[in-house]
Amino acid sequence: MKTFKLLLFVLGLILLGINIFGLFKSMRHPDLYTEENTSRLNDVTIKLEDAKKQLVRHDNESDKDFALRINDVVSKSMSHYFKNEGRKPYLYL
Repeated sequence: MKTFKLLLFVLGLILLGINIFGLFKSMRHPDLYTEENTSRLNDVTIKLEDAKKQLVRHDNESDKDFALRINDVVSKSMSHYFKNEGRKPYLYL
């Protein structure tokens, strides 16, 4: 039983470390957010700095309205990239 508890503790520490690493690692690859790499017109319509400002909840905003607005902000601030050569930085296998 002690071994099982130790194993769970070590697993918890590993997951905590991954979580903390994720707080400081950006999911935005800088090469994908240039004008020549966006394959669709108006792919990113909200810049990262503006999106961060819009993620604040407004006064008297319902949960549903907040969720819908945040979903729209996130989808308009992300680049969707489907070409094979752009996937290489994200593959870890």
